[in-house]
Amino acid sequence: RGREFPSRHRPRPNEPVMLRFFRKDYVEQSVVIMLMLVTAWVPAFVNAPRDLYIYGNPAPLYNILASAFSFAPWLMTVLVFAVFSFSVFFFNSILTANQLSVRNSTIGAMTAIVCVSSAAISVESYPFVLACPLILAALQTLYVLFLTEKPESYLFNIGLFLSMASMLYMPSAVLIMWVLLSMMIFGYKQIRLYFVPILGFVTPYFIMMSVCYFTRDLEEFFALYSNGFLGLEFQELTLTTMEMIVLAVEFVLFVLSYLVLKSSKSDNSVQMRKRMGVTAVLLLSSLLMMTLQVPMMCNGMILVVLSIYYSMALSALKKSLTADIMIIVMMVGACVVQYLQLL
Repeated sequence: RGREFPSRHRPRPNEPVMLRFFRKDYVEQSVVIMLMLVTAWVPAFVNAPRDLYIYGNPAPLYNILASAFSFAPWLMTVLVFAVFSFSVFFFNSILTANQLSVRNSTIGAMTAIVCVSSAAISVESYPFVLACPLILAALQTLYVLFLTEKPESYLFNIGLFLSMASMLYMPSAVLIMWVLLSMMIFGYKQIRLYFVPILGFVTPYFIMMSVCYFTRDLEEFFALYSNGFLGLEFQELTLTTMEMIVLAVEFVLFVLSYLVLKSSKSDNSVQMRKRMGVTAVLLLSSLLMMTLQVPMMCNGMILVVLSIYYSMALSALKKSLTADIMIIVMMVGACVVQYLQLL
């Protein structure tokens, strides 16, 4: 007898082949995801950086890591790859747990890899990759925030996650506005609650400044990092030809995903609308982050948010070749961008 599929995984008539594969979460899907990760990161290992210091990134935790791995920068690449791999599976679990993707599937992991890899992986992208698990932890906490009657600890943890993320990748500090706007979407009317994530955000910096005070490095800490934050400026979008092509393709895929979601009979419950509101505000915040004075395509937050919409659209598609076309376009685009670095 042939292999029996659970009802949620039973192939549908005319279901796209590639989409059917990633709708499952068996060992073979995990193996393919790992192969995709390795394939995407081969150019990063071939072009491993010799200098890990990044000008214009006043991030104390990242600078500590860069100093610790300065004797062997390739080890830093291994660490960043491990963090990226963890983030991919963490991202997939967030989508499935919050019903933003097909349950027990690997669609989220696949879209995260091909979408984020559509930007060239370089040492400038290391801070964001290292901060990504903390940002995803904040996202997951926000997705379940409205389900609790006592949100204080959740809000404090969100601020804590974003603070530690900003210590790795400075533009993450912008996301505190995303949290406050999301709280408005949830309808919180108590003013004191809006100070809780801010308190969580400043706590790690207070601890670090206390340590610097007792080690008599406080003045140096202020000089090094306060200038970076105070000198933070927005810039005009100056993109290379490849970056403009990538963003154009991503925009087309986003519009296509939006149309699919509008036409599908997806969950329209209050919980889902609130989660979609959080995601929409995060999309706007990531667009704002792209204008900060950092290397443009080294800010992968916009690509992470787009992965959420792509995963939802692929989960909604059932009998259309559009799904396979979207997957192929993203995979080919990611490979082209990554392997052009080797030429």
